Amino acid sequence: MLPEANDRAMTVQSDHLPEPYDSGWAGGGTLSAPSEDPLEKIAPYLHGLRRHSALALGLGLLLVAIVAPLVWLSQEDTYTATAYLRVAPHEERIAFDVTTRRGVQNEFELYRNTQQQLLTTPFVLMAALRDPAAAGTSVVRDEEDPIKWLAENVRVRFPGDSEIMSVSITWEKPAEAAALVRAVVQAYRDEVVDVEGRQKRERRSELDRVYASKETEVRAKRNDLKELAKRLGTGQEDALNLKQQNALEVYSTFRHEQMRVQFELLRANGELQAHRARLEGFDPNSVSELELALMADQDPIAKQLAQQLAWIQSDYLYSQSQARPGAAAPYLERYNRDYALANQQLQAQQERLREQLVMHSQLKIKEKIDELQTQIAVLKVQEEAIGEDLREAREEAERYGVQSIDVEMMRSEIEHLERVLAELASERELLRVEVNSDASVVVLEQAEVPETADRSMRIPLTLLASLFAFCIPLVGLAFWDVRAKRINTPDDVSKRMGLTVVGAVPKIPPRVIKRLGSPTRRHQRWRMQLTESVDGIMARLLRKADLEDSRVLLVTSPVSGEAKTTLATQLAMSLVRNGHRTVLVDFDMRRPSLNNVFGVENEPGVSEVIRGDAALDEAIADTSTELLSLIPAGRWDRQAMAALARGAASGLIDRLREQFDFVLIDSAPVLPVADTRFVSQHVDVVLLSVLRDISRMPKIQAACEILAAFGVKNVETIVTGGYEQAYAKSAECFAESEG
Repeated sequence: MLPEANDRAMTVQSDHLPEPYDSGWAGGGTLSAPSEDPLEKIAPYLHGLRRHSALALGLGLLLVAIVAPLVWLSQEDTYTATAYLRVAPHEERIAFDVTTRRGVQNEFELYRNTQQQLLTTPFVLMAALRDPAAAGTSVVRDEEDPIKWLAENVRVRFPGDSEIMSVSITWEKPAEAAALVRAVVQAYRDEVVDVEGRQKRERRSELDRVYASKETEVRAKRNDLKELAKRLGTGQEDALNLKQQNALEVYSTFRHEQMRVQFELLRANGELQAHRARLEGFDPNSVSELELALMADQDPIAKQLAQQLAWIQSDYLYSQSQARPGAAAPYLERYNRDYALANQQLQAQQERLREQLVMHSQLKIKEKIDELQTQIAVLKVQEEAIGEDLREAREEAERYGVQSIDVEMMRSEIEHLERVLAELASERELLRVEVNSDASVVVLEQAEVPETADRSMRIPLTLLASLFAFCIPLVGLAFWDVRAKRINTPDDVSKRMGLTVVGAVPKIPPRVIKRLGSPTRRHQRWRMQLTESVDGIMARLLRKADLEDSRVLLVTSPVSGEAKTTLATQLAMSLVRNGHRTVLVDFDMRRPSLNNVFGVENEPGVSEVIRGDAALDEAIADTSTELLSLIPAGRWDRQAMAALARGAASGLIDRLREQFDFVLIDSAPVLPVADTRFVSQHVDVVLLSVLRDISRMPKIQAACEILAAFGVKNVETIVTGGYEQAYAKSAECFAESEG
């Protein structure tokens, strides 16, 4: 029978495995569970730090003790040389202000930022390095690119957002730092600041040249006007009479109106061509989703279908959360079909609405084309009428002579030139006065050789390096621990893995559990917590036994060391406290321990019974606890393993079911050996012991898959660790069973 059992182990029954959550609602008509709370994603890292806090703290302090002195000693003494300049919001004037002032705050900030950038430009820094004092520094001799080094180390600031600009360099050699700062400031004055004075002088020369040119042009225009007035035989005052002015005004009005109509005609033709092209190349897919959504909100059929989808989704989620595992499958499948049908109808209705929107958009374009064609026809008629009136007005104006118009235009040109000439003369005289005024940037204090070393960066750098070194073990251990996927809370088992959690019991320290019967208040408190949590779990198991006649319970764990034997013992004691005759069977035949707990002989036991070497009555031993009996594991060998594989456990469990109210089996771990896999086929409920901070999700998942492969349909978990969680979970489970 062993090969046959192994073959069954290879066939996994997916109906009994926990279903993983999807990421959200899928558009294909299926439903998925809600996504995980983002805040819960941080919890595993915090639990990892909790488990390794002592190690992380020790390693962090050790790294700090190593890194902090190294960083402190690696920082060399530096010296900062600083020069101060004043950047005025506007230039100091002697008498007048002939240039644009920078008194407005945002304009001054722009000017100040510009000066700050100009001071660190390559042409200024290159000029600074040509200074003899700067050329002899070690920066020029040793650095591969001294201009780049200077650009990275020159600091230009405006302390307190004021008009004072500080230029500083921090370097290991104080004399060289001062020489470099002085060279940079002097190069900035020569290449940038003094350029403003040269620009003033160049502007004054340019103004003199332009003024002379305009003055010659005005004299020539005046001579031409005199010659034209002589030919007309009239003076400048009576060059045009009132009638001539009226004719010119009429001509100007018609000309303006003709240009307006032509512009409107051109615009209308352009819009007509655009709308025709839009109609010819109209894309039905150009209808926006917003327009479609607005039309769907007004369509009763679409609204009804959307509401129907929401109802189906709500019913699906309710059935999924309330029904027992496996019992809701028919309803969920029907909800999926209903949802897919309603979704298909909604998409068809949306497609009909889209076609209506396309037809409506095309109709609007055609209406606009008809409107533009009518408008173009009206504008063409207006253009012809205005053109005729314009020709008549022009002929009327030309009767008074083209030369009269030339006189008026010439006089206007002379007046304009005289105004320009007056402005040029005024600016030229003002600039002549202000050409020698002080610049807007002046040096307040040159850089001196610093005498005190600057150690301001040592402390923050050392603190930052120490903090980083301290955090490395914390982060590393947290990430390393999270990769193990350990169980932190009962919610990890119920929500993240989808397994049924019967309840949780507190994790009692080993030194306390050895003296749990002590009369001290501390041990009484631990005993009360353990008793309440185990009794809460047993309340649901007893209710389940009444409803489903599940009186054979198997306690196991994915791997060893997950408190399964302690849990089996406490569950047995809880059954006895409730007045039930209980037998505790030690099926962990390879590593028996219950005989030591209750102080009985290990032989004869389970191994002897299934081999046929002893009768069942001989293996049942009484304990000091009333109503509680024990069958020890016995002496394990290959024959006992073979008998177990052949199904010998079935007859043993059936006889115990007849003699006792409850049969509680402490079995071997599921993953290391195959013993539990053969025994689990003959029990009513498998209780999987999960130990907080020890058990791992992949191991639990693998154990559930193996049990499902051997036909186990009823697997529930009990989490050891966290009394308050145990109390809440037990109360919830008991209320559910009562309901």
